[in-house]
Amino acid sequence: MNDQQILSVIKDYIQNRSINQALMITGEWGCGKSYFVKNSVKEYLRKNGILDNKNYIVFSLYGINNLVDFKTSFYDKIFINQYLGESNKARKTKNICERLFNSVSSTIDTSAIGVPVKINLAELIHKSDLVQLENCIFVFDDIERCELSATELWGFINKLTENRGISVITVANESKILEKDSENDNYKIEKEKAVYCTLAFSYEIANIFDELLNEYEEKDIREYISSNKKIILEEIRRQQPNNIRTLKFVLAVLVNLLRALYKLEDRSFLEHSELYNKFLKYIVLRAVQYKVNPKVEIDWRNDDFGFISKLDGQDTPENIIWGFKFIDIYINSSYLDNQLLRNAYENELKLYEDAFLAFNHLADWTQYCDEQVCEWLNQLKDEVKNYKYKTSMLRQILWRVASIKHYTTLQYDFESFVEDIKIAFYSDNEITRDILLQQNKDDSVYKTYEELISPLVKIADENYRQRLKKLNLFKYLSSNHMSNMELLKYIHANINEYYNAKEFAKHLGTIDELKGYFMSASECDIDSFRGIIRTVYLQIVNIGQFLGADKSYLEEILVIVKSKIAKEKYGAIMKFNLDCLVHDLKSAIQVLSSSSNNVI
Repeated sequence: MNDQQILSVIKDYIQNRSINQALMITGEWGCGKSYFVKNSVKEYLRKNGILDNKNYIVFSLYGINNLVDFKTSFYDKIFINQYLGESNKARKTKNICERLFNSVSSTIDTSAIGVPVKINLAELIHKSDLVQLENCIFVFDDIERCELSATELWGFINKLTENRGISVITVANESKILEKDSENDNYKIEKEKAVYCTLAFSYEIANIFDELLNEYEEKDIREYISSNKKIILEEIRRQQPNNIRTLKFVLAVLVNLLRALYKLEDRSFLEHSELYNKFLKYIVLRAVQYKVNPKVEIDWRNDDFGFISKLDGQDTPENIIWGFKFIDIYINSSYLDNQLLRNAYENELKLYEDAFLAFNHLADWTQYCDEQVCEWLNQLKDEVKNYKYKTSMLRQILWRVASIKHYTTLQYDFESFVEDIKIAFYSDNEITRDILLQQNKDDSVYKTYEELISPLVKIADENYRQRLKKLNLFKYLSSNHMSNMELLKYIHANINEYYNAKEFAKHLGTIDELKGYFMSASECDIDSFRGIIRTVYLQIVNIGQFLGADKSYLEEILVIVKSKIAKEKYGAIMKFNLDCLVHDLKSAIQVLSSSSNNVI
């Protein structure tokens, strides 16, 4: 039966007081029986005016194993419901009343004061006298988990229905009861006396999805989850069909993790759904898998995210999903690793933003109309100006723009495009003429490309000249503004620049400058120069691959040093330093010669 049919039967049962037996609702675990009787039934009866003068009380029999304790709790709950109601104030008072009843139900031993009498206070107060059972509709849930005997349980229920004419609804997974009672017919016998009708409950979780989701406050999260309702329900049906407890768990995990993601940048879920979709799909998959088999774990090793198998199929494209380690940790332990979450989010954010870059869209420029291509070109121009691309990307960007210009008659101001992006080249002196022109010269696009970027090549040339000035070391050699150690650190910090320039020796100074330097050099100056030669040429393997062009220039410097030695007589320390410098220069020349010969 569907829920509307069951609601109709319940209404008729309560209104027809000629029926002096209980009504039973049975269904599989997790199908939503408890939620149904606690929410849907109660709301339905309220709307039909049945609860205007009736108390609707749901009582779980889970773990009940003593009839006396059961009755005590039974009357406690009725009292609280009838005299305190269900307001917020009543809920705050509930614990006080429960403690009061517990103390009243205890036994006082007065032997300590010399009067050997035991008084059971429960005998002084009969709680059943304080409540009005006839004004109640009782729902006894979790019948299959009750540990009372069938005679005790159904006997108690029968007294309510037959003797007092009270409406009683029992809720159970009857198949589990029959499994336990397979050796005898006690349950069937007692049930036959106490129950007049058994309704098979089958609840479609799709009908309750919105109701469960609306329990959460955040509207943005609710709307985003609701937009993915189909994906969530399909995954639950695929692994654990129609289980409402699984749906509740999935929604709870989703909301909690989406809240954590939202706190990182406050990006709207609906406006940026593509950013969050991978997270949502993996959360749903793993949350449902956890409810099916909590022992399943993913071996992430050193990865924080990546492709994994869905675990219930082969490693085919259909069974591979992009997963996240922080989600698995949270589902398995309720611990949220915020660093793993941030790492995963930043990675997804980069992929998400890259997908919207104009350069990627223009990879398929032949699929767009003229107006759309112009729009993408304008966006690309703005992105370059705002440094959305790495330097290494600029050559590819310009080639793509040149390709569009070359192959089409598109009415677009390409020269203005180049003019507007000059700012990106002025501020980045790593781009050189060689880098820009490193394209296939045989390609038909090349001539158009070369003409288009000519203003940028001029900027690159000027940048290169400015960069070479920075690499000039003579001003540091010939002044006392930098110590020997500071100079070596400066050279080390810029060594890649010298490698890219394919020369270092010329940046030490012109031949004339170096002649003047050595003529007036002190012992400290010669020792400092030796340190430079050793650091640059004698400590790097295969240095000739980078600075092979320096060989001839070092030979000229060697001539200058030898000339200094031949012209004058020096003290022992200066003579030692000059001889060592000659040795170091010869070693450097030999290393460059050997390295050059080894280059294929």
